[in-house]
Amino acid sequence: MKAGEGLKRVDGRNDSELRPVHITAGASPYAEGSAEVQLGSTKLLITASVEQVSAGAPDGGRIYAGLNMLPRAMHVRIKDAELAEVVKQELQSLQHLLVRSLRTTVKPQDIAAISVTLDCAILCSDAGIGSAVIAGGWVALYQALRWAAVNKLIKDDVYITRIAAVSGGIIGSRILVDLCAEEAAQADFTASFVFDEHVHLVDIRGICETRAVEPAVYTALLASVSTQIPAILKEQERAVIGLP
Repeated sequence: MKAGEGLKRVDGRNDSELRPVHITAGASPYAEGSAEVQLGSTKLLITASVEQVSAGAPDGGRIYAGLNMLPRAMHVRIKDAELAEVVKQELQSLQHLLVRSLRTTVKPQDIAAISVTLDCAILCSDAGIGSAVIAGGWVALYQALRWAAVNKLIKDDVYITRIAAVSGGIIGSRILVDLCAEEAAQADFTASFVFDEHVHLVDIRGICETRAVEPAVYTALLASVSTQIPAILKEQERAVIGLP
């Protein structure tokens, strides 16, 4: 039997099934935009802060982000220096993915009078952080830009393209969507795929954990992951209904 064959998912899901996702907009009473997002047991709090900038300033129209994890967000407290460095590198990679993805949602010239900074706190990590932070990050950004429009910092008709991400992995001969931490630890290959509202690819972050994968297998992983994007887009839409 090859690795992964006969493996039962720890939460009983189908191989191509997404964990339950829930997003609460306006989770912080102080930030211009905010969201609490939960994907399975993974939970994040995200705030978006709007700053007005001078005309022609280099940071005008820019979106920034910081991603940090509570020391006990994982199954063990992060205190070992080697583990802390591994986590730091992983978070930096996800932070870059978040910023790259969010910058595709709006034209810089449409928000040239402001900059937006997202601060993302991982409260509980059971893998899928990339999916959760992009799902909630978009909701926080949307809310922040609507606040900016209401306060006449940007035009009211600025279009904000929705984006969402889902991760997937390969364990032996098996393709799994939205790995939990236990599955991610066994994976031969993992990837996060970011799509827009038309389910067109925006960005990809792939990691060869133990072995390379054939193009056909990678294509099958991409196809399986893409089927779950509409569920996150629908949850984002539900979360922002009623916002100004």
